[in-house]
Amino acid sequence: MQLYVRLAAEEEASDHAQKGVFEEEKMQREADASFLRCHLAVIFGLFMQGNKANQRALLELLSESASQPVTSSTNIRTTLNRLVDQARQFVAFFSVVVQQQSQGAEGEELIENSRKVDDREQEVAREVVRFLESLRDSAR
Repeated sequence: MQLYVRLAAEEEASDHAQKGVFEEEKMQREADASFLRCHLAVIFGLFMQGNKANQRALLELLSESASQPVTSSTNIRTTLNRLVDQARQFVAFFSVVVQQQSQGAEGEELIENSRKVDDREQEVAREVVRFLESLRDSAR
């Protein structure tokens, strides 16, 4: 009887540990997917800037509802809302990374050059967010 109870307890602990590992892996996959979506939102925004054909093509491909026409303003706004949110997340993430890098950098010249590049990259990402917001706001 004691052996059975001990084995059952060990089995339960093992199952619990496996569930914890599974949940951790699931959370990591979701974090990785979110990271990728944020990068892609900025890239898609760059492709759409100044190119109406790319705007139409990408919005059509990114449209999540096959039941509504792609030209539906609601459908387009929903897609653009997602892109704006994801691009904003990218900007926030990038800001944190840049801040951490600048704290760990050594040498004045290296730090200054790194800041100039990082500042320009951040500004490009912010411009994409502004562009996506204006595109979303003009979609009626």
